[in-house]
Amino acid sequence: PTTNTTYILTVTGTNGTVDCSVPVTVTTTPLAPSCDSFTASPSTVVLGQSTVLRWETTNAQTVTLTGVQDAVPADGSFTFTPTVNTTYVLSVVGVNGSTVKCEVPVTVTSPQVFTCPNNVDFSTTDSSIRRGESITLNWNVTGADSVSITGIGSVSSTGSHSFSPNSDTTYTLTATKAGYDTIDCPVRVNVSSGGGGGGGSSSPRCDLDISDTRITRGETITLSWDTSRARDITITDNRGNVIIETEEDDGEIEVTPTRDTKYTLVAERGSRDRECEVEVEVEEGQVLGVVRDQQPLVAGIALSQVPYTGFEAGPVLTFMFYVLLMAWALYIAYFLLIRKKIDGSFATATIGTIPGTTPDGVLHMKKAESVRPDAFVAATAAPVAAEAPTNLPTDEKKVGYESYFAGASVTENQADQIVTDLENRAHSQRTLLSSDAIAFFMAATEGSVDRNQTLDEVIAQAKASYPLEDGWVVLNQTRMGSLCETMNVRTIAAHESLPTGSGSLAEAIVTGNIVAAYEMIGNRPMFALAEAAADLDSVVRNRKGDNSPISEMLLTETKNVSDEQLQKMITALTGAIDGTYTDEASAVKMAIMKAVKEIA
Repeated sequence: PTTNTTYILTVTGTNGTVDCSVPVTVTTTPLAPSCDSFTASPSTVVLGQSTVLRWETTNAQTVTLTGVQDAVPADGSFTFTPTVNTTYVLSVVGVNGSTVKCEVPVTVTSPQVFTCPNNVDFSTTDSSIRRGESITLNWNVTGADSVSITGIGSVSSTGSHSFSPNSDTTYTLTATKAGYDTIDCPVRVNVSSGGGGGGGSSSPRCDLDISDTRITRGETITLSWDTSRARDITITDNRGNVIIETEEDDGEIEVTPTRDTKYTLVAERGSRDRECEVEVEVEEGQVLGVVRDQQPLVAGIALSQVPYTGFEAGPVLTFMFYVLLMAWALYIAYFLLIRKKIDGSFATATIGTIPGTTPDGVLHMKKAESVRPDAFVAATAAPVAAEAPTNLPTDEKKVGYESYFAGASVTENQADQIVTDLENRAHSQRTLLSSDAIAFFMAATEGSVDRNQTLDEVIAQAKASYPLEDGWVVLNQTRMGSLCETMNVRTIAAHESLPTGSGSLAEAIVTGNIVAAYEMIGNRPMFALAEAAADLDSVVRNRKGDNSPISEMLLTETKNVSDEQLQKMITALTGAIDGTYTDEASAVKMAIMKAVKEIA
């Protein structure tokens, strides 16, 4: 039937007729197919093993399975040997024409290699003993058909055994497995004599050589060693750093020391050892090529450094010459310093951006950005006025980012916090921003809805445009201006002539990134130096309870730097402000190198 129909049976007999009926209902939509179950056993196999797929379906007209060309039964199973991770798909097509799919994944793993590291744990309680002492061998073997140990014979897969060897002995565990190569797993025990004795010497011998004893900072040298009768060999430097630990009798290793270093090799054999030492002197790589035309012309040169001039007058006259020379030096010192101080004519320096001390011995500095040039040295005693060195900056504009906040209703602490947040965001993306770059960026993004997003885009463009310095990208005002122009970031003409500072110079110094530090100097080296010294001084003051904003990077990098080291770094930086050098850039670079050396 194609429609609902009632079939009628009519029966006629001798006494009449009777009707019998039965209805038949015809549905308009065939029943949909279903995938009742689909499994893989096992679902993870080792390469070369097989898995069995089983399935059950309902209302299926045809059933197909990935990996099988012909149709499969509505209910059934199939065995596969996959070679890679595979997801098998069962497709069930019903009488109504619809299709349902079921999936089951099978993972294929590589066969485990039968080796000592994978299958054997074989160890001794002590690898070096005195004669008469005992050791215990412990072992645990998996996946092996048989196990044996030298000196014992066949053993179970897990166990232990004690020995008291009289001489150096290597114990070997041998394991076998059908279908694999036999593996040997050794463990060595060194035995030393308990006291004196005759025969040959058992003490170790060592020889340590160095390829060069005097190098320039940044150069690499080679340490080479040759030993005999040694079990353990260790090379350390005079700061406790372990250069290498080995059992090789001879070899070599390259090192790059940053300061004068002594290397010590210790060759050990039981209770006996032998030491060998070598030293290397490390010189700074930069030599200033400028003429020092300010007095004193030979400041900082010791008598031992005076070149030979041909003066030979015998020991007595030579002694008298140096006595007179020292007396003359003392007289000059008295005349220039002590006498003037007594007369009240000695000019004392007030604390501006030049470091000073307080009774608590802590170095204090005012933030360099807001200091006028004439505040570096101000005379407080009347008769003699101190002259500022000629290499100090003379521009009276405020330095760095404060110029952006001039006239705005923002406090100095709020301004510092805004800039500190920007620096921390840049540091998290391994970017160093000079203060003039920050000032330019602040001006260029004035009124910006999302300044942080703009900074992220600028940094991304910078990393694609400029080379990295030790993994960091450096942005000074020149680079920041170029990026803002390229990216059509709005700029303000009033800030186009912002002076150059260096808000992140301190970060570059404490991380030892000298190349990046040189990039941060800018066109006003002395302001850069003063600002870096002020940032380091803020770290010291914060340790004493101050609350000056400091970048997270500067706090992190100086966490293990002592107060004494910080003060030495500040002294190195401020030393270039004393007017000794006429070439600002050379003075600043030398100061940076000295500061980095303090924590190298």
